[in-house]
Amino acid sequence: MAKITRRQMLMMLGASALAPKMGFIPIRSDRLVQLQSRINTLFASENVGFDLRGWNRLLKRQTFQISVNGSAYYPVASSFKVLVILHYFWHTPRDLWRDDPESDAYRVAVFSNNLLTGTLLQNTAQYIEGFGNAIQKFNIFLTYTLKLNSGIFSWDWEGSPTMGQRDLYYEPTQQRSVIYNGERYDITNLFTANDLSQIYLYLLNPDSFPQFPQAREALIRTRALLSIPASGYQSPIERAFGFYTGKDGVIPTEDSQFGRVTNDAGIVRPVLDEYVISILYAQGEFRLVEFLRQIRQYLIAYELG
Repeated sequence: MAKITRRQMLMMLGASALAPKMGFIPIRSDRLVQLQSRINTLFASENVGFDLRGWNRLLKRQTFQISVNGSAYYPVASSFKVLVILHYFWHTPRDLWRDDPESDAYRVAVFSNNLLTGTLLQNTAQYIEGFGNAIQKFNIFLTYTLKLNSGIFSWDWEGSPTMGQRDLYYEPTQQRSVIYNGERYDITNLFTANDLSQIYLYLLNPDSFPQFPQAREALIRTRALLSIPASGYQSPIERAFGFYTGKDGVIPTEDSQFGRVTNDAGIVRPVLDEYVISILYAQGEFRLVEFLRQIRQYLIAYELG
């Protein structure tokens, strides 16, 4: 008898309703063609994962998408923690929510506390019935509810209650690995720029999941937490755009196989319209900020031109 995979089992049992497809209004114009051309030229010789979405606030629809290696896997660093916060609000009973400055959720969202990231994952898992450890339950939420292709293999920060927990579905493989300068690297906790952008599209439209009773407020509360700036620190997108709603992440050179990894993703508003930007890069933070400043100028020209 053929074995049933975890995914097949969950699909058969209806572990989670399928998330609705978000509307997409394709816009073809000279300005958009120019915007895409400028971005393609900017990243022509770069090993970067990049995704940009336009957003119509009135219609609550995506208006365009420009990607460079958007479906390629890159180390995600702390950028995935936006999902840890959403996971917490989505599954924790409403009367137990805490997001005050002393709470675990606040310290993970605003200060990126690594130890408390594991604590939030473990504490949230107790409210989710069925298969799996805390890492697996987190990934099941990402896969079946949010319809993402990315997930984490482990979270082994010293002292975390998730130490030793694994989700073998997200173990590095030939298909789920990083290609850098023609070489393949087996690295855990990979995401794509496209998946990071999709998270923020959900935050822009909290009515995306009417079948889940806590979803709307969970998305609203997550966006509110991710909009609080950390004192004395600015992410790459913040330095380029000013205020944003998002989460960045850094892997220092000594912990990386190919240099300092810097990622950022979030919602920006350079003039009047809103956009989602996700970028994953391993060639230096200064260079990344300069790219983002160029993109800000491109978006201003696109909007006002």
